Amino acid sequence: MSTDTLYLGYHVSASGGYMAMGRRAAALGANTFAFFTRNPRGGAALKADGEDAAAFRAWAAETGLGTLVAHAPYTLNPAGEKEKVREFALLAFTEDLQRMELTPRSFYNFHPGSHVGQGMEAGVGLIAELLNRVLRPEMTTTVLLETMAGKGSEVGGCFEELREIMDRVELADHLGVCFDTCHTWDAGYDLEGAPDGVFTQFDRVIGLRGSWRRRPSCAWPAMRRCRAGLSFLRPPTTMRATPRRSPGSGRPGKQSIIEVTAMAGNYQMLYDQSRRHFLTFDQREMISWYGLDHDDEAIYFHLLGERARLDRAEGYITCGGRRVGFDEACAAYDVLSRAEKKPRLSGRWVSITDLGGNTASYHAEKLTSRLRALEGRTEELRALCRSWGGTEQRQGDVSFVVPLFDFFPVWVQFWEGDEEFPSRFSCLWDANTLDFMFYETTWYARGYLFNRLTGEEGRA
Repeated sequence: MSTDTLYLGYHVSASGGYMAMGRRAAALGANTFAFFTRNPRGGAALKADGEDAAAFRAWAAETGLGTLVAHAPYTLNPAGEKEKVREFALLAFTEDLQRMELTPRSFYNFHPGSHVGQGMEAGVGLIAELLNRVLRPEMTTTVLLETMAGKGSEVGGCFEELREIMDRVELADHLGVCFDTCHTWDAGYDLEGAPDGVFTQFDRVIGLRGSWRRRPSCAWPAMRRCRAGLSFLRPPTTMRATPRRSPGSGRPGKQSIIEVTAMAGNYQMLYDQSRRHFLTFDQREMISWYGLDHDDEAIYFHLLGERARLDRAEGYITCGGRRVGFDEACAAYDVLSRAEKKPRLSGRWVSITDLGGNTASYHAEKLTSRLRALEGRTEELRALCRSWGGTEQRQGDVSFVVPLFDFFPVWVQFWEGDEEFPSRFSCLWDANTLDFMFYETTWYARGYLFNRLTGEEGRA
């Protein structure tokens, strides 16, 4: 692969194997691409087909395709508090690196993980421990640690944390860094106002040209391609930023707006993957367990009082003739597919923190920055919750248990601010919520709920 060529690519669906992915990328003029090694929100892996991989390698060599970037699933967390979480990370990492040798000299990119309250030192140690177990001298793959936003207990929100991990790995010549511009900016690095300063800092801490530690050319290959366009994990949207923090400080800084564009977005890719994955489940089981209306062509349910139609053949969801946005679609796909687990409500309400996730504080910060859209609208919000079929409660200026789905309620609370106390918004969840959906999905669901309260459009 030429070091003078600009390599531009985007995430493609892994459906159909390597040749299918290559053709999808080439059809849009890309000279490289990224893909998930397995379901990004689950564990099912891409099928390894030696003949397909061999045909792809020959085609890639002929067309001059650039280095591929495989992305680990979001559910992989080597720094997890629970042993079974770490065991899955080890299993998935090991299997993925073995499969990566079907396309030699590729990149394997992963989110370092979240320490979930154990502390940064423990998190860094667990991540390095996993890397020391899975890296092999003979492997041709370069493993990339992705820069993160530092939300909740995420590891990798500052360059020094990535450096600390790399310093503890013996086969560090197999490591690199994927510079995710959106994550890095959200962590507080001023990529909008002073990008040269950010890259200078990265060079000092990790090294743009592999000056880090005793390993030549370890960080630079990944970094160079990210600057050339391989940090393609961002959605094609206008991102209105929350107050930025100084890296590692947690202190808010100035607000700004960044225009983020890409050939194809992560949201669209996740939407399509979730839709296709949903279609693999038994729809009869969903209909029976949740008591859903249906006919031969569609399944019907309600999203906050709005009748939704799910096409049984294609998986698309529409409300009022429009295709629903990313948040509500992914929430619906996740919840409906859980019918096979026969989830039941407990009748006990808990906070999102009590559910055991590790990004609750970050999500609360995101919602707090948008509270002005609710202020001064108490009576209007009450009327809206009633129109959804909500049942009024006592706590809060606006307090309703509303049916997010016909069979799954959430408790919405809003307190109007005054001179002494700021406005506050909260959602309470059934204690068995994680039987109905992944923790990540609660954020999609809450985002959709908040958009309906504010009248804003969700991600299409």
